[in-house]
Amino acid sequence: MRKSITFFFCLCATLVIQAQTGFTFASKSDSDNLNKNASLQTQQPSATFKNAVIIWPEIKLKATLGTLSSTTKIKFNDAMTHGLDPGYDAGIMKSGFDLYTRLVEDNGIDFTIQCLPLVANEEMEIPVGLESSTAGTVTFSVELSNLPANCRVSFEDRVTGTFTPLTQNGTICTLVVAAQSKTAGRFFLHTSTKVGQDITLSAGWNIISANVLPSNLNMKDIFQTLINAGALKKVMDESGKTIENFGAFGGWKNNIGNLTVTKGYKVNMISASTLSIQGIPVNLPLDIALNTGWNIISYPSTSPQDAKALVQSLIDAGKLKKVMDESGKTIENFGAFGGWKNNIGNFVPGKGYKVNVLDNCTLTIPATSTKAATIVPEVLASTHFTKVFAGNGTDHESINLVNLQASGLQAGDEIGVFDGKLCVGSATIGTEQLMAGSISITASANDEISEAANGFTSGHSIELKLYRGGLTYTLALANLEGQDIFDKNASLFAQVSRTDATGITGFDNKISFRCYPNPFSEQVTIEIQSDCSEKLEVNIFDMNGKLVRKLYNGQARNQGILIWDGRTENESKAVSGTYLINANGKIAKVVLKD
Repeated sequence: MRKSITFFFCLCATLVIQAQTGFTFASKSDSDNLNKNASLQTQQPSATFKNAVIIWPEIKLKATLGTLSSTTKIKFNDAMTHGLDPGYDAGIMKSGFDLYTRLVEDNGIDFTIQCLPLVANEEMEIPVGLESSTAGTVTFSVELSNLPANCRVSFEDRVTGTFTPLTQNGTICTLVVAAQSKTAGRFFLHTSTKVGQDITLSAGWNIISANVLPSNLNMKDIFQTLINAGALKKVMDESGKTIENFGAFGGWKNNIGNLTVTKGYKVNMISASTLSIQGIPVNLPLDIALNTGWNIISYPSTSPQDAKALVQSLIDAGKLKKVMDESGKTIENFGAFGGWKNNIGNFVPGKGYKVNVLDNCTLTIPATSTKAATIVPEVLASTHFTKVFAGNGTDHESINLVNLQASGLQAGDEIGVFDGKLCVGSATIGTEQLMAGSISITASANDEISEAANGFTSGHSIELKLYRGGLTYTLALANLEGQDIFDKNASLFAQVSRTDATGITGFDNKISFRCYPNPFSEQVTIEIQSDCSEKLEVNIFDMNGKLVRKLYNGQARNQGILIWDGRTENESKAVSGTYLINANGKIAKVVLKD
């Protein structure tokens, strides 16, 4: 009796068949014969076939319902096409429980084997179907073999609206089916050799890099979405070439050209936004050539890496001078005050880094990475000294203060870095920095693209101020290495000391006062005169800037008298010595005797 079998076979002008390959045919009657005409056969010794020696990457899908099971395979080879590949694609013999795929360029045929190319920077959607004559619960599973690292696979169910990433072998999902059910148009396999990278950009200056390569490397096109959103102000490479708006003189111009995988780029943003890039992953390890002096490098990895460990080979070779991130944090040699210090912590994906080397050399970004074992203590912000710039700043100078305890500085002291009246950097000394004996404060340069100065000017004098306990002091700098004038990307190593009371800055107000008797032993009278009715605050401090007594906080009068009885906030007797009376920033010294 004739058995009905459905099998797809391509009859074409030339069909290359591998030796020892078997085929099954559906005959129209029991008496049909298949005849081979030897005169039509030719040898093709150069033809390429799948075999046991060359293992193609493969996705194997399996559907199981009780004792029933069916599999379908997708195999990959760059010589294949999205359409029918005669001799490679194989149609399915239906059995009543059948899992199959349709061609990407669908021809209406159900396939048990489909061969496709795995082209870089491409996405494919492969229809998946299931036919079951039996009702029950179907379990879908997957086996992935030899897929390249840049190939992502997901399974879509358009009825439930779910995408399931297929990253390892095992169960995908389950499905309850009725008898004689067909699911054509419901399930799809998605493959992609594209990956996405989202780079977060803050307002002001950033340094970025990419770990994916888009098909279009034109830098202006990469940033076009930010241009369209009105968020981008300027992009700059390490040589100073830019992407910026020339307005009536030509609009947005790309003087950088194409993205270079080894380079980082400075990006100035009008407002915070995200740069999204689609492409293929950068192949690691990657060698980055460094030229003598400053370079801006990429970090094209997808995971963080201990920054000092990554550049250790340059340190060991005596080639490295300094590494700096977008906020001015550094890796540099503190010499006798701690050797090479890593204040950056980890290199992180999406960021670029400035690297200063003493000679031409090469830095290798490895394929695998290890995060820093210790967390770099965060430098605390100052609440008293407000920086003139927003965001990260740019072209920073590193103000490295050492011997903190010997300098008389304390945890909680706030330090401001000034260029004239401009505060170009600030920080608060924490207990971690005090224990380490040093703190690095970043000062930002004027970027010369803002209407008002927003940083230091190279060649101007560096001035440091200390805020402690309501008082502001000028700090005297003792240079250990570097100059006490500002310079872009430079470093200053210094020890500071606080000036005496005559160096304390006051406020230009209309209050004056005198203290008597001075010295005193029991109490001192503070006679205050004011030309206005502004708020008046009077506090007592010791010579270390520690608050001793809050004496008055209220409305000022034309003339008033306050008494300090030589006691502290907790009413204990203050020790003998010199004290500072601060009335709205005006300072006077008084001496308490035994």
